[in-house]
This record gives sequence, structure tokens and C-alpha cells, in this order.
Amino acid sequence: GVPRDSVELTINDTVYT
Repeated sequence: GVPRDSVELTINDTVYT
């Protein structure tokens, strides 16, 4: 649920980079 540097994939957040 955290933007960018996250290992989770949600429709609200950016895909992990």
C-alpha cells in the first residue's frame, strides 16, 4: 500500500520499482 518502493501490488499505488 506504500507508493513506489513497495513489494505489494495494489491498484491505488504505483507498481514496485
